[in-house]
Amino acid sequence: MARYMGKNGKVKLGTGFVTPVVSFDIEETVATVDATAMEDTWETPLVGVKSWSGTITLRHDPANTAQAARAGDTLLFEGYPDGNAVGKEFLSGTVVVESRAQSVPHDNVVDLTLRVKGVGALSIGAVV
Repeated sequence: MARYMGKNGKVKLGTGFVTPVVSFDIEETVATVDATAMEDTWETPLVGVKSWSGTITLRHDPANTAQAARAGDTLLFEGYPDGNAVGKEFLSGTVVVESRAQSVPHDNVVDLTLRVKGVGALSIGAVV
């Protein structure tokens, strides 16, 4: 089983890579409806609508125009957990930026966190 370090990860929003990335998290979910009836001994979930969302945390860099995303923007997202070399896994899809938050601690660097919501399907494939 292949394993890799997150330090090689990359994120692209729109047409450019955003840097420097601290982390990104993508979660794919599906709504379920409970169809269990009386006298059933096990739950019977029915599969509903799928969705995906995530967060992208960056070291804030006002000079990086790819970090200019604002709440309400619709962008192309590409996430590369192990870099963008040929054959590596990547996730992609269109996202709406739900929120943009800056963390400004007195004793550390300023971070920027984007909360995104997928529009349509999340694609998972390999870099070609």
